[in-house]
Amino acid sequence: MSAIVAALAIALTLSACGISGSQGDGPENPTPIAKSESDNIRIFSPSPEVAIVSPLIVKGEARVFESQFNYQLFDADGSVLAEGVGHAEASDMGQYGKFEITIGFKKPNGTEGTLKLFDYSAKDGSEIDVVKLAVKFGQ
Repeated sequence: MSAIVAALAIALTLSACGISGSQGDGPENPTPIAKSESDNIRIFSPSPEVAIVSPLIVKGEARVFESQFNYQLFDADGSVLAEGVGHAEASDMGQYGKFEITIGFKKPNGTEGTLKLFDYSAKDGSEIDVVKLAVKFGQ
């Protein structure tokens, strides 16, 4: 009985201090549908099985410099349908921040394409933290 009381007291103390058993900077969904090799950008939606239409809503989380990343949407021919900048809502540097971006795009050529999220290297301007997601275009 005293072990249960002690465990309960510890749990209450940790809770009062704002400490929980889960990581505050971890993903809302433990299995992203796509992520960068570095795991700094994670995409949770849209699902590759669902046909997308304009405007496309992309949800995920990112841990990138100044919480800013870039996106591009390509059609089957490799033409850029849309591109821009997204922002993650990170609480502090080095933490994951959730993002939701809305991407309006023009009519694609073909029914398949690629969504690419990435960051630019401050060192040399190259693309880093690249994550690509195959998409299907709907009507």
